[in-house]
Amino acid sequence: MVILPVVACFALLPGAQAQVCEDGCGSNFNTFQGDDALISIGAGAGNTAFGWRALFFTSATSFNTAVGGGALALNNSNDNVAVGAAALLTNTAGADNVAVGTDVLVFSNGSDTPLALTPL
Repeated sequence: MVILPVVACFALLPGAQAQVCEDGCGSNFNTFQGDDALISIGAGAGNTAFGWRALFFTSATSFNTAVGGGALALNNSNDNVAVGAAALLTNTAGADNVAVGTDVLVFSNGSDTPLALTPL
């Protein structure tokens, strides 16, 4: 009968308790995971953000995909894909862009660049 009190003690450990999920699915088919990812979304739809502050300051844009810390963080346009830390970080007006790699198109401010990759 010594086992029962020992098991009860393990249940009280902080690591054994359930954690609150702060990420997940938002309205309008938006999906996010990460600290402050897609936090400012308003009317935008169909966005996906994974990583710290991915699609952080986007509000009414749609169909963007951001993977990586700060990817598309200051985005203000539709239909972009950014994979990598700070990829398309300051995209203010460019649409239909694909940026793959760390800091790729980090200072994009209005161009529609179909594809940009990290140089090897």
